Amino acid sequence: MKKKRILQGAALLPGLVAAPAMAGGAIDIDGESRLNLGLSLQAHYLRNDSDLEADPANENRFTVRRARFRLGMQVTEEVGAFLQTEYGTTEGGVGAEMRLIDAFIRYTPHPWARFYVGENMAPTTRQHLTGHGSMLAFDRPAIINKELAWGSKAKTALQNSTLPGTDAGLGTSAGVRDKGVTLFGSGPLIGALSAKYYLGAYEGSKYRVEDEERFSGRVQVNLGDPEPGYYEGSTYLGRKRTVALGAAFDRQRGVAADAAGDPVDYAAYTVDLFLEQPLGPGSLSAETAWQSMELDGTTGFLWEADDGLPQVRLDDDAVTAEQAAGEGFYVQAGYFVQQGDRESRGWQPWALYEEWTSEADGDAGSFTSYRYGLTYFIKGSRANIKAGYEVTEPRAKGADTITTAGLGFFVFY
Repeated sequence: MKKKRILQGAALLPGLVAAPAMAGGAIDIDGESRLNLGLSLQAHYLRNDSDLEADPANENRFTVRRARFRLGMQVTEEVGAFLQTEYGTTEGGVGAEMRLIDAFIRYTPHPWARFYVGENMAPTTRQHLTGHGSMLAFDRPAIINKELAWGSKAKTALQNSTLPGTDAGLGTSAGVRDKGVTLFGSGPLIGALSAKYYLGAYEGSKYRVEDEERFSGRVQVNLGDPEPGYYEGSTYLGRKRTVALGAAFDRQRGVAADAAGDPVDYAAYTVDLFLEQPLGPGSLSAETAWQSMELDGTTGFLWEADDGLPQVRLDDDAVTAEQAAGEGFYVQAGYFVQQGDRESRGWQPWALYEEWTSEADGDAGSFTSYRYGLTYFIKGSRANIKAGYEVTEPRAKGADTITTAGLGFFVFY
């Protein structure tokens, strides 16, 4: 019975693994089979401003950032499956249509050997593996979009718009996910140490000009409370005491062709540190990461493949590989203070700072960004309200500073 409960817990919805208390409603089918239903909704109000009064970016708008239905399926003790849909209206997102974003089968012969087969999130950074119900600073840092499946770009306006001059135009046919297989395992090591690893092979770039797979891998070690699931959190609201160190790589050859028709190789690397510790009357959540993205040093525009022949990209927003590639880091922290006797109710001020330095001359594609704000948790990550302010400063000469104020309502079940 104990083994069965462990395996069922491993099969819970990936976005909920970081916080099992948020699991959706379960329907038992028979002694070992069940369905787990869930939904999430994030609705935002945004006010954007740039340095130019006539800039179209100066606007007020309401947006549905995420609206998702999730279905987890436990078939046997070893076999499960997961489906997730999304509707979103953000620029550069999934568009104003509902579509399937996750579809995979999970096979668990052993806690150290779990196979995820289908369309899923590649394990490229800690932030890519952070459930959207447990983010810290309103949304994810801008630089985590510097990754193959996420478009090799940077985001602004609290992750609601692409920052001009940063988008190389890459992507996968599955959007921010990828199709393939991931081998994942986790468990205790020695004493208070625990670990987990990921190793995956995927389809990769939809513009690839060579028949090469995409390979990703990640390792993480925790001191204190473990984070055993495939997905994890940016804040646990005082429910964990842990320090985690992680590192990852992501590579694919021939993701596109340059202006001369030669293949362009892609590689990304990251190192990250996370901690959740009680401090005074509350709990501190802090996270930092360094990451880089390489696009073979080419200066030409990336091209799309059409019947095996390179074709010039028609996307006016696409930039040179040198302008998109580079390295950067972010630091974010929040402090949760419980309100009254309810463990999941309270306040959390937070702040984030990040930089990205491109490989191009004149700081083209480089930027600095910072955010700060406050979250009120009505019922933990199930229901909360976030208010945030962001300033994004492109470092290229003549580029506009973009400021965004946002108010977001978040429901997760």
